[in-house]
Amino acid sequence: MNNLILIVSIIIFNGSINNCKGIKKGVFISVDKNFGETIIQRNDTIQLEENKILGTLFLQKIKWIDECNYVIYSTKALKNEADLDTSNTFTVSFKESQEKNIYYVSVLVKSTNFKHESTIEKISDNVDDDFYEKIVQ
Repeated sequence: MNNLILIVSIIIFNGSINNCKGIKKGVFISVDKNFGETIIQRNDTIQLEENKILGTLFLQKIKWIDECNYVIYSTKALKNEADLDTSNTFTVSFKESQEKNIYYVSVLVKSTNFKHESTIEKISDNVDDDFYEKIVQ
């Protein structure tokens, strides 16, 4: 019986680690029917989120809660033609799908309890060459 508990625990623990492997760093793309493509570039603690249709480029500070969840706690608008509110705090949760490099994402806006769910695709393990130039603006 103890061996069965140990085996089940190992399977659950390993599944949770592999479930979010690869989301801390890289370039991701999200496509929304209303707002088009959003490109997200992330190193471990900073992410850039750009949407050309909305005319937005946000620099966001992030803090990881665990392997699959992080909080966006500070957003600076480098470009904000849509005049979107940047004062909110967001909780972002990931779950890997059955397709390689595709993740289900749930974003909770803390101030309003609004939840948005979507999928994103990881398109690169490395941020673009201009990532670090943009974050020092």
